[in-house]
Amino acid sequence: LKYLPDKIEMRYVLLIGSLVPILVYFGFVNGFFNAFSNAIYGPSDDEIQSSAKTNQTRLITHGNRDFYPDLSPDGTKIAFSSDRDGNFEIYTMNADGTNQTNISNSDHDKPMHSIDLSPDWSPDGTKIAFSSWRDGHSEIYIMNTDGTNQTNITNTQYPEEEPSWSPDGTKIAYNVPGLPNINYMRDIWIMDIDGSNQKNITNTNNIDERDPSWSPDGTKFV
Repeated sequence: LKYLPDKIEMRYVLLIGSLVPILVYFGFVNGFFNAFSNAIYGPSDDEIQSSAKTNQTRLITHGNRDFYPDLSPDGTKIAFSSDRDGNFEIYTMNADGTNQTNISNSDHDKPMHSIDLSPDWSPDGTKIAFSSWRDGHSEIYIMNTDGTNQTNITNTQYPEEEPSWSPDGTKIAYNVPGLPNINYMRDIWIMDIDGSNQKNITNTNNIDERDPSWSPDGTKFV
């Protein structure tokens, strides 16, 4: 579930699954939810103008798994994760589906340790946060939008997933599954964009919280 500034009624993206995640796109149409899996779809101009329209356009047509789409702040590009090269990596493409480019380029010789997921654009559109297993477990990285300067900003012994930039660009929310939560449930954490001041803000033992999304004013989460 994700806030979309100016278009909150237009669409929601939900990720289901653990070992083999599946993208499910929910378009809100006349009060009902329509689900489409295993492909990335985008709304037409008419659909953006009215949530009552049912037009969807398929942006990716090959048979690989593509999910975690995130629209750039200026609306011209989409970042997503794909396994088309043999392991999951971060790609970007134009909003019409053209110019699909691998920007994270993980180590193909270590397929279990080269999984890049959950891209999230910075509010100014200059950087992308994502989670990666390249260091042996999932941690949060930041890179430029062309894939350069990939930097591990969490550097902990715990797995961190699903980064989400704050609207003012100063913080990142994310989840920590398993330890240090004794019941192996996820908690929502926040940190500064340099990885400092990591703080558990939900701190529950029996509730699984994940995939945080900021409100437009930066004061709340869904």
